[in-house]
Amino acid sequence: MSSDEGGKKKILFSKGFRVFGGDSRRSSDYQELVTKKDEKKGKKRHASISTEAPSTQPPPPKLVVKSKNTDQKAIEEKENLDMLNLFKSCISKFATPSPLVFPCPSLTKYKTLNKSTIQQKEDMFEMCGNAIYRITVKIDCWSSLVLETDEFCETQESQLIPLSVQKSGYNLESNSASIKRKSNFESTIIVDVESDFPFYKQFFYKNLKVHHYLSKEEHVLVSIEKFNEVSRCIYRGPKGVVRCLIGKDESEKPQNYARFFSDPKSVTCIANDSGIDDKLCEMEEMATVSHYKFGVIYVKPGQTTEDQIFSNTESDCSPAFWNFLNLIGAKIELSKYSGYRGGLDVKTGSTGKYSYTSHTNTYDIMFHVAPLLPTLKGDEQGLEKKRHVGNDIVVLVFKERNAPKDMFDPQIITSHMSSVFVVVSPHNMKADNDMYTVGIASNAEIGTFPPYLNKNGLYKHDKNLKDFILRKMINAERSAMLTGTYRLNARKALKDQIDSIGKTFCK
Repeated sequence: MSSDEGGKKKILFSKGFRVFGGDSRRSSDYQELVTKKDEKKGKKRHASISTEAPSTQPPPPKLVVKSKNTDQKAIEEKENLDMLNLFKSCISKFATPSPLVFPCPSLTKYKTLNKSTIQQKEDMFEMCGNAIYRITVKIDCWSSLVLETDEFCETQESQLIPLSVQKSGYNLESNSASIKRKSNFESTIIVDVESDFPFYKQFFYKNLKVHHYLSKEEHVLVSIEKFNEVSRCIYRGPKGVVRCLIGKDESEKPQNYARFFSDPKSVTCIANDSGIDDKLCEMEEMATVSHYKFGVIYVKPGQTTEDQIFSNTESDCSPAFWNFLNLIGAKIELSKYSGYRGGLDVKTGSTGKYSYTSHTNTYDIMFHVAPLLPTLKGDEQGLEKKRHVGNDIVVLVFKERNAPKDMFDPQIITSHMSSVFVVVSPHNMKADNDMYTVGIASNAEIGTFPPYLNKNGLYKHDKNLKDFILRKMINAERSAMLTGTYRLNARKALKDQIDSIGKTFCK
């Protein structure tokens, strides 16, 4: 060893360092290290001769690391099970599926609902919300379904309405034989009820996964939310507002889907920002129906002209008439009424002091009761009364008779709006009348609408009659709105709304 190395070792040692194979540590650190090693050895020796009972604590669980594929598979299996349970719980709704308005060629194996089974918004939203669109379980609770109606038969007998009106553009319903059943449409509670469900607000509003595809040239706007296997869509265009599913391939480039657009180059994709989102939600709210107004006229025995009918005042009406109105509605004082007013004056009394209202199946109803509307001096034709009743699509006719041939002819009412007349005739004109005959005349463009008349058109004065009359009138108007001029007007309004969105969000 050189003198330098020796000197170095001495210096290191004197400063509290020791040298081992070229490594140098402070002696205090080294002593601490040795002490710790000795303590560990001592613990091992003591452990080997310990007389204490062994620990009863279970060993710590082994850490199992799952792969992402395993987790995803478990999620999918649970979702598939949820879908199966959903299907089983609602299996009756899928028993006789209704055809789709917009069927997608790549999704032919999806099970669809029967339209007549759709009743409650909450049930429908629960099914749509729980629907997970995967390959294994194929259920479509989302798409719009074709309204399958029945057919009118040429009626051979009628007690309240002349048979001759069938040759003048009216269909008659006088008993159960008036309609040929071709589907289970009769079991429908409210016709096309889901058109009043706010699907956009519930599933698309403030949803950043939603994108909108707009063609200003074709006046078409489609909102789309993509899932793994399908996309949920709301189409707005010449065919109305339609919900549908499209497959994975169609979802890649929705602008190329021919059922939506004929010219892909005219389509612009718009993100779901608050501006267009609020506008589409507003459009949906405007199209949602929450109330109805119906005309009510009183026809005394022998009255055959419009002027005679509209000249009837409150004092001219029989006790049976008021008894019937009190069954289907409630009398209210207009100046104290804050609900749906149906165009009546609730401030100055210009449309009379009283009216009748009702409520059923979430819908508020205001009746335009002609005898309660004021009769103005010099207004022999009752134009003020016609202004309200004549603008109602559905009119309830309380017809009192004095002979079998004393009937109501709907052709005497000169109105471009009034399309359905529900005629009710009491068996006597007293307040204790408890039996009625019912018949319906409707514009030939309008299809059948439930509930259908019973075997003989006779009904007792009870809650069943109230439910029948109110639903019959509501479904009459809903069916009318799906046909002819009413449908054209709705499509034109939709086109104008789409054009407005195009000008605002797609400049």
